[in-house]
Amino acid sequence: MQQHCKPVLRAARCWGDAAYGDDTALRDWLRAQNLTYALGISPGTRVWWGEHQPVAAPAAGKRGKTKNHLTRDAQHQPISVLDLARKLAPQRFRNVTWRQGMSEPLRSRFARIRVRAAHRDSPREEEWLVIEWPKGEAEPTRPDPLLALDAPEGDVFRGTGGQHQSTLAH
Repeated sequence: MQQHCKPVLRAARCWGDAAYGDDTALRDWLRAQNLTYALGISPGTRVWWGEHQPVAAPAAGKRGKTKNHLTRDAQHQPISVLDLARKLAPQRFRNVTWRQGMSEPLRSRFARIRVRAAHRDSPREEEWLVIEWPKGEAEPTRPDPLLALDAPEGDVFRGTGGQHQSTLAH
């Protein structure tokens, strides 16, 4: 199936909710195919961001296997995307209007932050985490944060297409 779809998939953009975004193997496959994606993730998804970083890698030794995973300890833990959203300053959010609704334009506030997914402590490339937090709400009200990898800013905001969750995108 993959061989038949490759010519079509090269130009595709993949969008999906957390049922797809929480599947690390799917995200890894999309990345390996060099596809652009925006996938929902659960609010409890943990990422490396800011002061929440893994233990610094030890200097490469002359003996033994090269270390190929990240290390955590009590002081070096990833943060959930919901907790990250709560820590962001209000200035990090920008108002976005995406289309005309039935009675008024559809709009909300979004923030985008570079993070690394912390799944299984495998080293991962940075991705964009896009979080919707409507003005006046006590918490982000959407069920899934939006993570986007190397998608231009306008594409990330336009691409959520009215589904405006926090999501994972490549």
